[in-house]
Amino acid sequence: MAAKSSKPLPSVDVAVTILQHGNRILAGYNSQWGAFSLPMTKRHVWKDPDLPDGLREETWENAAVRAAAEWIGRTTLAVPQLICDKEFEYRQSDRDGHWKRYSFRVFKLAVESEVLGGTEAYEWLTPAELVDPKRRPVSESAVFIIAELRLQNLL
Repeated sequence: MAAKSSKPLPSVDVAVTILQHGNRILAGYNSQWGAFSLPMTKRHVWKDPDLPDGLREETWENAAVRAAAEWIGRTTLAVPQLICDKEFEYRQSDRDGHWKRYSFRVFKLAVESEVLGGTEAYEWLTPAELVDPKRRPVSESAVFIIAELRLQNLL
């Protein structure tokens, strides 16, 4: 359902990282959203003082690694694998209530251990467990992303 406005909706680029250990993926509690979710972050965009009229954008891969690092609490030498590029239809943000268009690029990164140092409240779940409607609280965006990846046989 689209917003009823003549102004173009703001677009938000979000990098998502599926942290995988065996057949389980990491779901961590996000206190800002009040739900378990996946590691995800907006790509950084900034004005470059060396470019007179230009903006610099963080690469999708760097954003994905940054999101993962916040959750695993360490650096990684692994390169995240892009597995899906999905644009949400226009959606209302759960956080601020404003209508936006979300573009997600989903990466997968295998981790060697289920022991983490960055996120205090987390669970390792199978994709089926994560999208189970009886399991709560899980963010709508995490359920959408995992369901899409399952439909495309990417998990």
